[in-house]
Order: sequence, then structure tokens, then C-alpha cells
Amino acid sequence: MRSFDEDPLTLAIAPPPNESPEERQVREEAEAEAQRVSDEIDEQIRKERENEKKKKKPVKLLLLGQSESGKTATLKNFQLTYARNEWLQERAAWKMVIFFNLVRNVNTIMDMLSREMSAASVPPPEYIGSSDDSSEDVSDGKPLLKFKEKHRLLKLRLGPLRRIQTDLEHRLGASALEPHSTPGSTAAPFGDGSDLDGRRHPSEFYINSNNGWKSALEKVKGTMRPARADINSGSLRKIRSVDDDISEVIAGCRDDMKAIWDDSTIREMLNRSKSRIEDSPGFFLNDVERIAVTDYQPTDDDIIRARLRTLGVQEYRITLDHGRAVGQEWRLYDVGGTRSTLAQSSQLKNVEIKTARFRPISCFNEKLAEGA
Repeated sequence: MRSFDEDPLTLAIAPPPNESPEERQVREEAEAEAQRVSDEIDEQIRKERENEKKKKKPVKLLLLGQSESGKTATLKNFQLTYARNEWLQERAAWKMVIFFNLVRNVNTIMDMLSREMSAASVPPPEYIGSSDDSSEDVSDGKPLLKFKEKHRLLKLRLGPLRRIQTDLEHRLGASALEPHSTPGSTAAPFGDGSDLDGRRHPSEFYINSNNGWKSALEKVKGTMRPARADINSGSLRKIRSVDDDISEVIAGCRDDMKAIWDDSTIREMLNRSKSRIEDSPGFFLNDVERIAVTDYQPTDDDIIRARLRTLGVQEYRITLDHGRAVGQEWRLYDVGGTRSTLAQSSQLKNVEIKTARFRPISCFNEKLAEGA
């Protein structure tokens, strides 16, 4: 019977009884190799700790401001200027975001066109049974819009862009639409709720992630890399096939997209609605001939102008590769503009952080999207 004073670990590592010289040599060589590997790991850990001590503390900056005040554009310009290598790695992935912006521009106009054409096909109650053939709109004294057969055909030919918008939403992230706010609470052309005229505007797709549009770009970049043996190649081929289909459909609709933007009747319709879609972030209809091609590659200016709404507090980590502070890490926190989201910034109150506040100067006479 073994004594309670015996150490089980000592017994476990003790040489086996009746060990031959050859077996002893093999065992000692294995023990020496294991000790060498252990020493290397310890040395690596020690060096990593020393490097962490030498590394500069990250610069933390909190970006505060209402929706569309320029926070994201400033962040993009910062990355473009001081982290050019990372910017170039992400550039191709922005293609899907810009396609999404362009398609959404078109579908927003098509929604408005459908409503106006439906309204124009029904005579106002004041004129039912009247012999007066006046073409004046009694509500504002302006002539009724004259929609033609070409407008109906444009609606039909641009119909596939509905599916393309849905496909792009799934490619960029979990499909999510901003909840409706109370009527009359939005200023953005793509905002929620109703304008004072009672007409509804489409809810805006958004990314709800702790690293904002970076998560959407990573999702797209993941399918652009060469396939590996451990990745489901069938699934990857399917995603790439969807991307090719998106590019081909958009390229096929290029002339019709240009036609709706150049059409004088549609421009008058937009002017009457006071939507100012051309002044909104993510507007690309002026560049449709350049963008709506299968081999389109985003430019720096395209990326700066691209719109992908985010909610919550997003953290962006950028390591500088240009300028005097090469290697310095910046952590920028972009707080969404809605009031419910601004409350989440309180989680950063105990963090040593600098604050930059943004205010738009071009919309002083508009209603805030977060005013509800």
C-alpha cells in the first residue's frame, strides 16, 4: 500500500521501472524538446508584455451629432488621410453599398411616381359630374402633372430593382428597417413617418452593430477573397452569383435610371414634393452612367458620399500608417443621431475620451429625424 506522503505527480513523471538505456535516451530527448517549446512560449509572452508597455495608449475620440451632421464623412476622411492602406483594402467592398444607394434612389422615386400616377388617374371629387375641363389642381393652383405611357413603361422596366434592393440589404447585413416615428417628425428625404402633406416615406435600412459599416464591409470582403478548402465552396459560389446578378441587373437598367432622372415631369413631381433627394447623402443618380456598369470600381469620392445608416454606438479602430504618428491607434466612437441612441453614450462617461461635436448648417429650417 502506498504512503500518503507520496506525491502523485512525482510518481507520474518518474522514469518507468526497468527502463533500458535506449528508452531513457528517447525519453530525455522528448523532455528536452518539451522544455524548449515551453521556454519559447514564455519568451514570446514576455516580449508581448514588454511591447504592450512600450505601445502608446490609444487616442479615444467620441463623435457626437444629430443624423446626417457629417460624423461618418469625417471618420471616412480621417481613414483616407491617415490609414490609406486599410482604406485601399476596403475600397472594393464599398461597391455594394454604393449600388444599394443608387437602387434606393431609384426605388424612392418610383414609389412617389406610383402614388402620383394613381392619384392622377382619379378625378378630384370637386370635378366629378362637372363640365369644367380645367387642368388646374384646386389644392395649390398648379397644373396637374401629365404622366404618359413612357412613365408606365419605366415603372415596369425598373421593377427588378425592388428585388435587387432586398438582395443588397441581405448582403450588407441582417435586413432591418428603422421603426416608424410619429407623423411630421422627419426632415430627411428618406426618413420615416409622414410629411405635413400626409404622404408616407420609406423607412431606412440600417446596420445595428458595434462596429457599424465595418461589419457590412467585412461581410462583403469575406466573399471577395480566394476560396479556401475549409469553406463551403458551394455557398460561396452562390453568393458570388448573386453579386454578379446584382451588377448585371443594375447595368441593364442604366438607361432607364438615367431616363427617370432626366425626365422633366418627374423632376417637377420631385420639386412639388420638396423631397430634395439630390441633396441627401448617398445620392448617385447624377453618376448613373459611370456607376451602373458591371466593372464599376468605387472612387474615393464615391466612398465618402456613400450612405449606410448605423444605430447604436460603434467603435472604429484605426492604426495610422501616414503622418508623424505612424503606428498610433485611434479609437473613434460614432454615436447614432437618434435620442434613444444618444442615451447609450453614457456608457463611455467613465472612459478617458475626447469629444467632437457636429452640427449641420444646411438644414436649419427642417424637422429633425430624431425629433420624435
